[in-house]
Amino acid sequence: MQTTETDILSSPSLVVEKYFDMVYRLARKTAGADKADDAVQNVFLRYMNHYREFESEEHVKAWLIRVTYNCSVSEVKNSWTERTTALPDDDSGITPAVPPPDESDGIEQLSAAVDMLPTKYKAVIHLYYYEEYSTKEIAEAINKKETTVRSLLARGRKQLENILKEGHLK
Repeated sequence: MQTTETDILSSPSLVVEKYFDMVYRLARKTAGADKADDAVQNVFLRYMNHYREFESEEHVKAWLIRVTYNCSVSEVKNSWTERTTALPDDDSGITPAVPPPDESDGIEQLSAAVDMLPTKYKAVIHLYYYEEYSTKEIAEAINKKETTVRSLLARGRKQLENILKEGHLK
């Protein structure tokens, strides 16, 4: 059965199902792994309060990106989360029988380098390269000027280059 735009607009569960991965990836890149869950939860709670107000699926998607960015930045700035620590994953004390793959792989290094960037750079780099948004779409989504987004991309790329050259990876 094909899902139509009308179905998406009238069913919050379909929106959550369709856009959860995108929202989670953006929140994880922007706020970090330990704060992404809270940011995503806040995004979808806000969505549930506003889902009847959207005109199109593109409107929903743009709104989700903007709210995800804002919630992620808020989580980073939240003083309460700074004074708490995340619970370890269930398997944190288990030693795997097979060692993990060599992390010298270029993609993993790049992802780790992006994680080291300040929040404002992580978000635009993630949206531009991973979600494949144009600078105009990113500017609209995070409520910044397009020239600001291009500057953030340029500065973020420069910092990534420095991180990769100097080997500051964890």
